[in-house]
Amino acid sequence: MTFLAQENSVEDGQPIELYRFSNVEEVFTFTSGQFEVVFNNETYIPVAISREDIDQQDSRYQRLLNVSVPASNGFVQRYITLIPATIDKFDLFRQHTSDGGTPETVSIFSGQVMSVEFVEGTTAKIAIQTFGAILERLIPQQTSRNACNHILYDSKCGVTDTQFSLSGVVSAISSDGLEITIDTGTNTVLDTGLELTAQ
Repeated sequence: MTFLAQENSVEDGQPIELYRFSNVEEVFTFTSGQFEVVFNNETYIPVAISREDIDQQDSRYQRLLNVSVPASNGFVQRYITLIPATIDKFDLFRQHTSDGGTPETVSIFSGQVMSVEFVEGTTAKIAIQTFGAILERLIPQQTSRNACNHILYDSKCGVTDTQFSLSGVVSAISSDGLEITIDTGTNTVLDTGLELTAQ
């Protein structure tokens, strides 16, 4: 029987979910079922884990999912003293134990861990945002740095190109083409005090 048939069944479905948290260094895999589950060569450990409802009609537009685990869980313990240096990604899968020895497994939510909140010292609430929502964030156009944020001579730059330009006539070119002599009539760039020395 297919996943969809089990999911729509009134009596036959026995759903469990697989929660996978991963970063560049570690992978944490948990299941809401009673027994260990092996999926994609990874073992999912039974823990007390739950989540809020996902809009099954159109989950593409759900931007945030809250998952709850005991505060003693090894994954959330990493967030007690400080935010981990690497980003934690999240994948949620669903299958039915009544679907035979190799049940069809469906991905129902993916995203990135945004925060972990410890509630009354016993429960940790993990807020997960979809990758689509992350891409919709506004990115600051200006950053704090030593150099100027603007492009030289653009509309926001305080310098105009006319202040730092000279016009002249080419009076000579060396035989090897590496030296050009320009007669500008003056060797001072206006309003800057910058002097050019002809070679």
